[in-house]
Amino acid sequence: MRRKPIVNVLISYQGNRRTVFLESLAQEIQARGHNVIFYSTAGRGVLTEDLDSLGIKNRFAKSPDSKWGFIVQLRFLISFIRANRIEVVFSHLQRANLVALLVGRLLRLPVIPCRHHNDASFVQGNRNARLQDRLVNTLARRQVVVSRQAKEFMVQNEGANPHHVFHIPLGYDFDLYGQPSPAKIAKVQRLVNHQIRLIIVARHMPTKRHDIAIKLVAELAKADIDAGLIIMDEGQTTDALKRITQELKVEDRVYFVGFQDDITSYVSASDLIVHPSISESSNQVIKEAAMLGKTGVVCKGVGDFDDYLVDKRNAFVVDPNNTLSEMVEALTALFSSVDYRSDLEQMAAILQPEVKERFNIGMVVDAYFDLALRGALTEQ
Repeated sequence: MRRKPIVNVLISYQGNRRTVFLESLAQEIQARGHNVIFYSTAGRGVLTEDLDSLGIKNRFAKSPDSKWGFIVQLRFLISFIRANRIEVVFSHLQRANLVALLVGRLLRLPVIPCRHHNDASFVQGNRNARLQDRLVNTLARRQVVVSRQAKEFMVQNEGANPHHVFHIPLGYDFDLYGQPSPAKIAKVQRLVNHQIRLIIVARHMPTKRHDIAIKLVAELAKADIDAGLIIMDEGQTTDALKRITQELKVEDRVYFVGFQDDITSYVSASDLIVHPSISESSNQVIKEAAMLGKTGVVCKGVGDFDDYLVDKRNAFVVDPNNTLSEMVEALTALFSSVDYRSDLEQMAAILQPEVKERFNIGMVVDAYFDLALRGALTEQ
């Protein structure tokens, strides 16, 4: 059975921080002649301003993170979809996915949920998150994951049907990042007044292992390597991380700058991204850094890193079970060379075009609409 082309598209999300891959998705869909509305259960924020500047219709309706809030979201989304004659929903993150899937079943509407994590609910031992994952797996006829590793984990550990799970990578219009501010870069470099500037960009939680980055700086100091570490964002482990900094006596080498909208200036001011995380699906920071002429050090077998990062070619890749030791060894050797900045620039120059090709937003939207059209026929 043939169906008329999809016209009205809803992108459903549960945050308000700047999210370039979703902005890219909305912009590309709209550029193809579809009517796009972006809906989020969070209050208005930086993401709202970005969508407004791109001419993307959006609705940010904050609701409580509770059972009652869940019901409010269900009722609102049903009426919102009907009022705007939505024909397909692309939802992102599990709570938004669950709400959209339930509404889709009620309205016989194709919903394509996208799961952005891999094994986080298992690693963290979060029973509610694991239940939410299983509910989404049960309800979703077609579910997108952003890495091959996520699909493998779902099939092997959650009993997900492999024929219902599709790997579509995150896609970007990298021009949306714009150019970092030279004045801001200079300001960050004056703040972190060290020969070498390292940076970690991740929510403060156990699986991101910020403590390893702090210990790395302490070990480099023992080797007479003058490195400072910028720690961005905040979270549940922030206080513990500050205590570790004090215990290791590296308070003058570690800079907690909190959440910042202008990540690009901080990354541009740095020499290398340090990312010891052991739980990812498709980390954005390394891709964003590549567009700024930077590379990083990551753990092997985590998320989609193995798909495009090769040790000592375009990044540094270390064993997740021996992370600190291998990071210390690799970076001591790197920074002991007078040509370390040139070496890093060459690695980043290899990485950048590979990231642009692999994470092209055009190919991603093609894949999304292929799934959506299959769903439209199924729901008829």
